[in-house]
Amino acid sequence: MRSIYVTTTAIDTPECPWAHSNYIRVIKAAGLAIDCGYSLSLDPGQADIILFVDPRSEFQTDILLSPLYLKYPHKSMVLDFHDSPSPVVPGLYVGLNKAQSTNFCFQGSSYIRVADNHRLQQASTGSITPVLLYSFIGKSSNDPTVRPEVLRLQHPRALLIDRNSNQSESDLDYVQILARSKFILCPRGLGASSWRLFETMRIGRVPVVISDDWVPPMGINWDSFLVQVPERDIRLIPSILTEIEDEWIARSQAAWNEWERCLSYERMFDWIGDRGVSILDSMQKTDYRASLPKQLSRVSSPRIALRLLREWINGIKL
Repeated sequence: MRSIYVTTTAIDTPECPWAHSNYIRVIKAAGLAIDCGYSLSLDPGQADIILFVDPRSEFQTDILLSPLYLKYPHKSMVLDFHDSPSPVVPGLYVGLNKAQSTNFCFQGSSYIRVADNHRLQQASTGSITPVLLYSFIGKSSNDPTVRPEVLRLQHPRALLIDRNSNQSESDLDYVQILARSKFILCPRGLGASSWRLFETMRIGRVPVVISDDWVPPMGINWDSFLVQVPERDIRLIPSILTEIEDEWIARSQAAWNEWERCLSYERMFDWIGDRGVSILDSMQKTDYRASLPKQLSRVSSPRIALRLLREWINGIKL
């Protein structure tokens, strides 16, 4: 059995009192894991993988300069839940876009916080019969290109609302609308990914991804349930979903199955471990430093930029 040492450089502050939240969720997932091929290590030296959860700086420089990373760069990776990251350290990134996913060292991930929403679990096991063909609740301002066009769609069995989904267990109305819908539109938001995609999987409905830059997390059988519509074809969504409406039951069951198999609290630690092994293996085969010059041009600290550039020039894997 392989082991994972989980740590974080994030710091709770009055401005960001939830900085440690995702680190705590990963630890919780390790404690709840069943049939898992990975254990939680207390010794970074003995661990097979060192997992840094949620860096606090844009380019993960707090990780790059940490004593733990400097000592064990060959087995360190990041789990980054930011909507629009700037990947430097190999790892799993929720907001990764296609331009940043140049090799298997940088992979897509999911929002672990969705696993906390018990109302989604209650709705998925409830007796609500979907009457809406599709729905979407979200702020158009989070993506002024794609979302306004989505909100202009028309269908007699559609519900589209321009407001914050709140992403909270207190928003019962939001969860009930998800449960009443066969298909849930998941356009890009602040980043290429969307909370809705994973909320939809957990509630056992069919996600419709509208994001050309989205990088699907690996290890999940997306083909069994996902509907993906190119941004240029948004206007065709009503006819597309009408044509495949009779598939919604099979697709929704498959979506829920994949959530339970990979992304639930009981399975996520195993999924993270499998992805981590894949990432570390790719680090040995791929020069992932190729993207650093572009990233360095955006680093504000001269000291950090010089250090990264020196290591890149010298061929030292970060």
